[in-house]
Amino acid sequence: MVFPSPDNKKDMAKKDKKAEMQRLCEELGVDTLYYNTKGEYFTNESYARISEGGDKEKVGIYEREKEKPEVVNTTEDE
Repeated sequence: MVFPSPDNKKDMAKKDKKAEMQRLCEELGVDTLYYNTKGEYFTNESYARISEGGDKEKVGIYEREKEKPEVVNTTEDE
């Protein structure tokens, strides 16, 4: 059995966190989420800062990724 290296685990965790934040943005209809070191998410930056005792350095910001437009082939076959 193969186990991911610690670096791969971190990468996987980042991808999972990013996917979760993207899902939350879409579900809540917001473009920005703020998160703290405890793993909590906020739609208001002030609440995130308060949760960290006012330390803005401990608050992260996630910007929602816009959906990529679907590419439509406009050439016609003759």
